[in-house]
Amino acid sequence: MDQGSVHTPVADGDCVDCHEPHGGNNSFLLRYPPRIVGGMRVIAATCKACHEAGSPDWFDEFHANEAILDCVVCHNAHGSSEAYQLTRYVKEVYLKASLAEAADLHRRGKLDAAAKAYAKSLKLFPNDVAVVMLLAKVHTAQGEWGKARSGYEKILSIQPGHLEALIGSAGAARHLEGLGAELLFLKKAIEVKPDRADLHFRAGEIYQERNQLQEAIAEFSKAVRIDEDYAPARRRLVEVYESMGMSRDAEEERKILKGLSKE
Repeated sequence: MDQGSVHTPVADGDCVDCHEPHGGNNSFLLRYPPRIVGGMRVIAATCKACHEAGSPDWFDEFHANEAILDCVVCHNAHGSSEAYQLTRYVKEVYLKASLAEAADLHRRGKLDAAAKAYAKSLKLFPNDVAVVMLLAKVHTAQGEWGKARSGYEKILSIQPGHLEALIGSAGAARHLEGLGAELLFLKKAIEVKPDRADLHFRAGEIYQERNQLQEAIAEFSKAVRIDEDYAPARRRLVEVYESMGMSRDAEEERKILKGLSKE
């Protein structure tokens, strides 16, 4: 009764919808007799007393033939922490297989099919952060920035400090709202992971593009303090120093860059 998804008769206290109250010929005192298939008890006939198979679209989309799987393989008859009273089997077997198929489509560049496969998995597990992230990455690859941001925002509503979602949100914000919005998400990402040189570098690029040169120097400098061999940040420092007439600082960075190129 305390599970997140409870079978309606159980929630209503109507146990006798499915079970005889005193005794009967069927296992678990089921009111409707189960069938024996291959020596195994299958209670799909019991479930069909109330559930019409085949009418909703989701039945054809998700369900195997009852001769292959019994209803209770995928659904707990009483309650579950997952939507639709789903069992661990669905997440550990079906979901893994579904995600493997989607990942293969993604790798082969079939983004529309991959997005559809990930979305199908989310129908069953709408708050699975890993799956939401995978779908958001496909939308990012498609250039579907609004859909991508919705996915990243959903992750952040569940895990506010999720680094990948913050970085993904920054990229989506750049295309939807501009550099200022991107920078806001980058700053949040840097708060979560201050030792990521690439985050400081991107922040520096934005400041440089906005002609906030002191801020750009600060971010590029942080990047090279984290990673002394981060050549892109040192090249940007040369550019900024030269534009500000700081020739000595620019020359020092050039010397370091020459040393890096020799290595």
